Amino acid sequence: MAATQGSALTIPGNGGTGFGGPVGGGNLVLSDNGSNLTMTFNRGPANFQDNLVIYIDSVTGGPGSTANFTDTADGGRIAISGFNGTSRTLATFAPGFGVDYAISIENGFAGLFSTTLNGSHIFQNSVGIGLTGNNTAPSYTVQFPLINIGITPGETFSLVGTLISSSAFRSDETFVNPASLNAGFGGNVTWSNSASYTVIPEPSIGLMMLSGFGFLAWFRKWRA
Repeated sequence: MAATQGSALTIPGNGGTGFGGPVGGGNLVLSDNGSNLTMTFNRGPANFQDNLVIYIDSVTGGPGSTANFTDTADGGRIAISGFNGTSRTLATFAPGFGVDYAISIENGFAGLFSTTLNGSHIFQNSVGIGLTGNNTAPSYTVQFPLINIGITPGETFSLVGTLISSSAFRSDETFVNPASLNAGFGGNVTWSNSASYTVIPEPSIGLMMLSGFGFLAWFRKWRA
């Protein structure tokens, strides 16, 4: 999916209905103001009562799959790992995609984590806005400073999403169509591509100077 710059990017669900379609029949909308990123998950036809995990590739490096993720400290970490201590549901990313951060969104909480090669997930901060725990809410929003994922104005990052339970039972519902997917415990998902988003660039010095000259001309005319 091509990068979008300076305007909202809408990523449709893949049409899956394994958990009733909250993700498969919904969409994810990204926008920014140059400093903060906003992601709004608009729910499809079924209640949202599991974990939507957004995997983000924003800096150099990062693992190409969740094969070594072993963090099971809580439900959100289990969902990111795709591992509950016994069963693993493997997520494999497209060539060139190395996951650096992950967001686990529940109907009452959303957390941003950095992922590590040794398999643990480091909690960065709570990023949910107005998540009340209502699994029938029409939308769920997260927001955080772009610097939290190592991104500055004008730069691009990539992402994919998967709906999975806090016990690591994977659904067939994703954001960005997978190349292959088997749901359930031990179910695996593989993506051959990802969605990309380019942050609004900072105004150039030339534009700022033109703006300043325009104001100066207006001011002189007003004074005349």
